[in-house]
Amino acid sequence: MSSIPAFVSFRCLQALSNGSFVPEALCPVGVKVFGGNTYLSVPRNRGGIPVTLGTLVYKDERDLQPILRPFPSWEMQEQCKSLSN
Repeated sequence: MSSIPAFVSFRCLQALSNGSFVPEALCPVGVKVFGGNTYLSVPRNRGGIPVTLGTLVYKDERDLQPILRPFPSWEMQEQCKSLSN
């Protein structure tokens, strides 16, 4: 996993390593930009998708591979497994 940026959270690394988060499985159905943030809604219609709503996080303005950060948090997404878009 040496290609994973340093600012990825420990929770995200755990999800990547145990297979509960498979970035290739994401298929966003909605995108909204508000207040300088980009929000993605993603249906949990298959395995490997631990969140239904997230924000894109860029390490700098040249970053072409943003990280999806669960919104409002990993904890909230885990508690609300039935959250839908």
